[in-house]
Amino acid sequence: MKKIIIILSLVLVSVNAFSQAQITTKKEKLSDFTMKTTKIVLTGNEFLDQSLKDAARNSWTISPYEVCTAEEFATMKKDPKYYFLMVVQMGGKTSLQGISYLTLVKGTQGAEKLSDMLEVVNFPICASDIPSGREATFLPAILDIIQSYVENSTIHGFKSLKATRKMRSTSGMSILFVEDDLASNVDEAFRRKFLDNEMRIVEEEEQDDAAMNGTRHTILSYVIAPGFAEKGAVCYRLMIDARTHELYYYKKAKAGPHGPGFTRGELAGFASHRR
Repeated sequence: MKKIIIILSLVLVSVNAFSQAQITTKKEKLSDFTMKTTKIVLTGNEFLDQSLKDAARNSWTISPYEVCTAEEFATMKKDPKYYFLMVVQMGGKTSLQGISYLTLVKGTQGAEKLSDMLEVVNFPICASDIPSGREATFLPAILDIIQSYVENSTIHGFKSLKATRKMRSTSGMSILFVEDDLASNVDEAFRRKFLDNEMRIVEEEEQDDAAMNGTRHTILSYVIAPGFAEKGAVCYRLMIDARTHELYYYKKAKAGPHGPGFTRGELAGFASHRR
């Protein structure tokens, strides 16, 4: 009988200790996002900074925001009253090297470096070694994608970022690729078989115009990879709605023998959904 009482007592102590433990999820830690100010950290690169400021002015609506310098970020990064949106260049021997990311983090007490801070989301924007300049065209869409992800995650919980729409729903829409976004083995014979007037290769200027004008029912390709992407280098292949900025395709992959661009298999798959 004593043994039973002792066991029951231990169980009750364990249950009581468990009930008192406060387990704070990432969703709870970031639930104040819309009520806090987001600081957009300038890079010192005049072209990129202006593109960021323009994109934020036109697209950032989820929370109050201000711009700040890297020096100001260094003094404020420990303050949980702020979130920080900043361009981070990945280098060294990490699998993400050669690409710049737009990273959203929360001010974290005791943080000495970026990796000490609570990360909200990390999104690729361009090559860090030789950016093409196309990032300026896509930054408004990327900011909208980030905001949509955060808004959904603070309600349903934080999961891996992925496309919110499906390429099979693009029937009747125009899909505009630029040459640099295609694998090198997408030859003329393949193009004649799978591409048409509604799924076609255009000059960058036409893509830029579609993005700037928010052309309806139009999907734009965007491939992000290191400037000299060797086989095995990490790359990202995106398909984005020019008007709604919804993400129809998001794939992190390794560059193959024909480069980091959309593969023949991907293009054939896109075409099959439209027939």
